[in-house]
Amino acid sequence: MCSSDLDCAAWEFLGDYLPESAGTDRPRMAVAGCGSGSAIRGLLELDPQLRDWDIDGFDVDYKAIRAARQNFAGEPNVQFHVGDIRDPDVLPTGQFDVVYMHGIFDHCGEHRLVLANVHRALKGGGRLFYVAPDRNLYTWLAFVSIGPTFVSGLHKTTHDFRRFPRPTELSRLLENLGYRIVPKHAGLRRPAIAGLEYTTKMNPFSSGQAFKTHNLAGLTIELTTTRRWLGDRHLGEYVGAAEKPHLR
Repeated sequence: MCSSDLDCAAWEFLGDYLPESAGTDRPRMAVAGCGSGSAIRGLLELDPQLRDWDIDGFDVDYKAIRAARQNFAGEPNVQFHVGDIRDPDVLPTGQFDVVYMHGIFDHCGEHRLVLANVHRALKGGGRLFYVAPDRNLYTWLAFVSIGPTFVSGLHKTTHDFRRFPRPTELSRLLENLGYRIVPKHAGLRRPAIAGLEYTTKMNPFSSGQAFKTHNLAGLTIELTTTRRWLGDRHLGEYVGAAEKPHLR
């Protein structure tokens, strides 16, 4: 399964929450943990308006960045940088309308440091878009214990379950760092958060809670609400948005 499949499904939700600043001048987005650029390629194919954006990919893996630069040769609006976003000197200050992160929280323990650096890098009114795994029994089974070995065929998991932030924990941390949690549209007071589920041998509970479905070459990815039987938590990953308020 290509990571861009999940990113495209996430963007079907997040794309409705682009900041107002994206409509002025030439918007700019950072993609943290971009790898070889597959997620960026998928988003460009899914959302044509992103072709008018300047996009910067960041990753600690210099080999992945070298491959990304080769994959995007001749596309000057997409640039790639080797760097760890935990380093405050990697992301430039006040430059981005959107910072998109997927696969960061479950592999990096310094959540506060990362989010503080992202907050500094955003323009006023800019938004953080994130994808993260919820922390519950299902995600422990799917991402840590049974799933990696018996479903994905990996020798061992690459995830640290202790780092999985629950949505309420992540929202609280974001607010403590000065972000504003973006509310859902239609005047609802609930935060703009949705579950992100995909059909695998580990998920016999798919469907039922889906409000949008994304089909990709036999793979079904669903945007869902929380599961009551799981303590109002998400069955897998979730996507959300937070904003850096304008200075007054």
